[in-house]
Amino acid sequence: MKLCLVIKYPPIQGGTCTSGYWLAYGLAERGHQVYVVTNADEVEDEYRIHLSDGDGPWMEPTFEASGGFVKVFHTERFSPAKMDHIPKSNVYVTKLASQTAQVVREYDCDLIFSFYYEPYGVAGYLASQWTGRPLAMKHAGSDLERMLKNPTMATTYKEVLKATDGVLTRPNLAIRFMGMGVKPENIYAAGGGGLRTDVFNKEAEPLDLEALVNEKSWSPLGDHAPPFDPSVPTIGIYGKPGVFKGSYDLVLALSQLREQGVEVNFVALSDGRRAEDLKEFIKGKAIAPYTRLVPFIPNWKIPGFIRACTAVCFLERDFPIKIHTPQVATEILACGGCLILSNEIAQKQRYRDEIEDRKNLLLVKDPKEIDTLAAAIQFAVEDPKRAREIGDCGADLPINTGDPGAQVDFYERFFNRLIGRESDVAPIKTFVEKSSGTDFLPAFLDRLIPWLPAALGADRAEALKDDFLEIADISDDEHPIALARRYCRFLRAVSHGFEGEDHDFLQELLRFQETKLATSYDDPRDTVALFPVRDEIESPLDLKERVFGLRPMLNRSGRFESFEWNLAGLFKRGIQRSLGDAGDPTEAISKLRESTEKSPGYVLFFKTPNFLGGVVRVSDSTYDLLQLCDGSRTLEEVLAQVAEDSGFPADELRKPVTSTLIGLHQQIALIFSR
Repeated sequence: MKLCLVIKYPPIQGGTCTSGYWLAYGLAERGHQVYVVTNADEVEDEYRIHLSDGDGPWMEPTFEASGGFVKVFHTERFSPAKMDHIPKSNVYVTKLASQTAQVVREYDCDLIFSFYYEPYGVAGYLASQWTGRPLAMKHAGSDLERMLKNPTMATTYKEVLKATDGVLTRPNLAIRFMGMGVKPENIYAAGGGGLRTDVFNKEAEPLDLEALVNEKSWSPLGDHAPPFDPSVPTIGIYGKPGVFKGSYDLVLALSQLREQGVEVNFVALSDGRRAEDLKEFIKGKAIAPYTRLVPFIPNWKIPGFIRACTAVCFLERDFPIKIHTPQVATEILACGGCLILSNEIAQKQRYRDEIEDRKNLLLVKDPKEIDTLAAAIQFAVEDPKRAREIGDCGADLPINTGDPGAQVDFYERFFNRLIGRESDVAPIKTFVEKSSGTDFLPAFLDRLIPWLPAALGADRAEALKDDFLEIADISDDEHPIALARRYCRFLRAVSHGFEGEDHDFLQELLRFQETKLATSYDDPRDTVALFPVRDEIESPLDLKERVFGLRPMLNRSGRFESFEWNLAGLFKRGIQRSLGDAGDPTEAISKLRESTEKSPGYVLFFKTPNFLGGVVRVSDSTYDLLQLCDGSRTLEEVLAQVAEDSGFPADELRKPVTSTLIGLHQQIALIFSR
């Protein structure tokens, strides 16, 4: 195949770039002609990989045996003489779309693949429209959870996705894309996986750490830093640093050990603005004289770095993007590195049940607990031989999902499907139909309301679903979530054989589910935007005085419902988890009711642009407050009205009211407008 990949590519640093690079490499290795269009050469210095003369063949690999190759096309750097306009921008989408269309036409590419929505997805969409070539798209965590969450940008991404021939995602996220309007027959579960074990393995040649830090590194002591001593055990990290990455926790733990007389070096492959903040934090700490920060190096050199360190840390914790699943831990393990890992990341791994602390890695429950983290580091550095043995055991964990070429296998089959060739890759719609033995919409009801069989009993739930489907009169274009909402209303209308509080509880449970489902999709009949004007808050934590001159405005999809029980808490815990082994199905509703607090109150339901769905239980006072947030009053005027209604001084209300509204702003429940 001739493939045009519009992606991040070296010298951009990061996990998305790494995945895109190895995909291009693997496809070329199989004999495909891969044309990469990227703006990588324009990447900011803070996210730029430090390349050397020997990295050229890695950038555009060719494979004589198969005839495959990678050819890279970089966008032209911004030129004020040729590209200046007001207001100024680097027109990445325009440049990438134009160059992609030219490459597709010149080399007669079969397909366009975009990985990451901004700017690559939008550019790929435009080029696909112009050239008539099929378009495949894949997302990372941040563009789905952060970029698509932004009301001012989400419409573009949704329209692009609805026109994409093959949208790749995880099976559990498919419903989010259906909510955006993507057809089920165009949604595919991303397949394959596994590291390039020919690169990431225990036989990788260790880098010369002393030469690496002497070539180009930063020390808090500058020219007065003592020489780097490679005989001292070294703790390493690589990638973008930050609070959520546990970088600051690590510095505190290392400093604590140095203060206790434990000899240890710290080498970080980090750069950019976040690294500058970390550098300031390191200055004056006990670990400072023994710290070196080295600019980012290419991913294919990372195995040598891992092998050169006594232990390598990956301490991500409290990360705001829950679906974020970095590959760093797997890379370290594959290379036989002694991995010091946060429990948050450990629980995201397929091999989590086989992790044994101090046997195949060093597990840190919470890196913020500095004493615990320091103890794990000390265990590694006080006996480097033992650390190496732990790394060897870690390499034996089932870290790969089979053949490292499985990802390339999947993409070959997936691309063949999209260009009309024979392929066994099927969209999620077909997968659901085959696995259930029935049509997609009826089968998907069970996935949209998964707790029904456990709560009502499997036989009763199946019989009720059959009764519903007999009278449902499902149209060909009915949205799966709209059908599920109708199903909830049907279940509320029919007799379930429950009496008293169990009956009332089940009625509320179904009403809550139906309302929650309404926040999960774009109803084609609803043409009203979530917000009519742009958000004026530059940061969710912007609490400066100017905020009080802005007008808080509730999300237009916001809907308040009152419930007798705390069902928001029940759904957050998970109904199936709350049921556990319910025993007799007829007792399940009673068990759920008894485990749920009876506490009358309001719940705010609202849509988010990425259709994660907003559900917030609010107090009576917050409910009253939000009735004032219709965009007609400034925050100062809202405060004055609340003070008048409650009898409390406005100065006393200022902080709690503002904090409440800022918290809802962070969840996209409201904005602040002019």
